[in-house]
Amino acid sequence: MSVVGREYKRRLRFFYLTLLFSSILFVFTLIISLTIGSAGIGVEWIARWLMFRLGFANGNSINANILAIVDLRLTRTLTAFIIGVMLGVSGVILQACSRNPLADPFILGLSSGALTFLAIAMLISPALVYLRPIAITIAFIGALAGLTLTLMLFEATGGTSTSLILSGIAVSTMFGGLSLILSYIVYAKYKTHIIIYTLGSVNLATRSDLTVMVVVLSIGIILALLLSKPLNALIYGDEYAQQLGYSPRKIIRYGSIIASFLTGTAVAFTGIIGFIGLIVPHITRFIVGHDHRLVIPASIFIGGLILCYADLIVRLVAITGFGEIPIGAITSILGGPFLAYLIVRNLKA
Repeated sequence: MSVVGREYKRRLRFFYLTLLFSSILFVFTLIISLTIGSAGIGVEWIARWLMFRLGFANGNSINANILAIVDLRLTRTLTAFIIGVMLGVSGVILQACSRNPLADPFILGLSSGALTFLAIAMLISPALVYLRPIAITIAFIGALAGLTLTLMLFEATGGTSTSLILSGIAVSTMFGGLSLILSYIVYAKYKTHIIIYTLGSVNLATRSDLTVMVVVLSIGIILALLLSKPLNALIYGDEYAQQLGYSPRKIIRYGSIIASFLTGTAVAFTGIIGFIGLIVPHITRFIVGHDHRLVIPASIFIGGLILCYADLIVRLVAITGFGEIPIGAITSILGGPFLAYLIVRNLKA
């Protein structure tokens, strides 16, 4: 067997081990997350809740308040996991399409673009944000608009790796300012707070939203997996991709649409949560290599777990009496130094 074949088999073993370990870790994380909160609920009550939900016990075996609290925590944890997956997969696609390890939905203006369009919709009618299919469509268009502006500015400034990030920061800052202004206008007009969307919170989604999120995530993952081979070709250059029969322009266009679709949906449900799309691809590639047929499935668990643990930190801080801080603040604390490290490493390379 060739060296390449042995290396691929080794990466494949790491991939399966990663999925197995991540699955076990997810179950453990889910159980832990159901017990953490201002109301102390032990494992015994979690077991009773599970028996009730599976139909092995009647309602008399569990307190109604505990049942409601555990349901809320489950919804919150699943929301964190799903949103983490959406942002993580978006980051993988954007980094592959741009061939830039610093690319991220937050940095390239997708998140702030989605929020700006949502704020405009809320200014027209606050009810629009609660009509989830409409909100997702609006946020998707906003994310696509943000990315398009970034790419236009990127081409106009020379098309270098540094200009892409600077263009994204410029567009993200502009849309970020617009969304803040619109948020204050919405509050002044309707007395509706949407400032939390600029900070991010997995507490904004409801139990009924989970079905919509799962459907959108399934569509996004399937499309991303279909794009995995073309992405593998693209990272070796446009000429290589063309030799294999792929159009680089079409790959980038389709990738941009998928990333905008997933990012827009995430913003519609939880607001802006930055840097997950930056961190997840690097961790995933470190474990399973650069083959997107492995990177995209592995990033599902890694992205979901990272945001789940960020949410656990938020809840632990809330227990201490400081109140609930936005989850976007936690991911920014983690992502800021990570971005700085990547910038220094790329400048030295």
